[in-house]
Amino acid sequence: MTQHEWALDLVEDFEVPGWLFIPGGLGPGQSDEWVLAATEEVAGKEGWDGSPISRAEADELLRSALSDRDNTSSIATFQVWPPIGRVTAMCHIGVYPSLDMPKWEEPDAIVHRFEAPHIGPGLQCTTQRVISNAAGADIDLAGIHFVFDDGEATLIVSLAEVFEPLTVYALRGVLPLLRNLRLVRPGNGQTFQSVMVEGVLEESPWQFEESV
Repeated sequence: MTQHEWALDLVEDFEVPGWLFIPGGLGPGQSDEWVLAATEEVAGKEGWDGSPISRAEADELLRSALSDRDNTSSIATFQVWPPIGRVTAMCHIGVYPSLDMPKWEEPDAIVHRFEAPHIGPGLQCTTQRVISNAAGADIDLAGIHFVFDDGEATLIVSLAEVFEPLTVYALRGVLPLLRNLRLVRPGNGQTFQSVMVEGVLEESPWQFEESV
């Protein structure tokens, strides 16, 4: 499988407040130990509405993140705190065969060119939709996917669709991640180098400032 042929590497260590790495493949006892330790880290901190995050809320969201991680083929998964209600932003990083990928200019998304210094040229694909809410105002959802293709493998750094304010907030962590991220083959040290995707209508690079 393509995702096992590459390892993530950071050119420089960095920390982004609120970004929590979610491990995969833990057994029941290991999961409980990890949740307990992570709860100590996030419980009591200020939530989106300014009130402290309860231990029960933290426990529920952390266990949900572990389940989400184990149900994906991602190389790495991050959960972004704080939540809105019982929802957090999630960032997945995965590598997949290029032949399995869609034509990114065709889906119903806003597509711009994007370049990561240690990966190469790629695309930033933003999806947005509105869902009805019988209890109040309609809800705006957004997802953002950074896509890099070397002709054989495709690296995707993805913010899963969630409440738009959470997506915009999580972007503040994705951008420094992309500035430092690279893919390396563990066996020979070869680095992943993407090529330009053809057929994109938006030629200008996407600017983060336009979304905040």
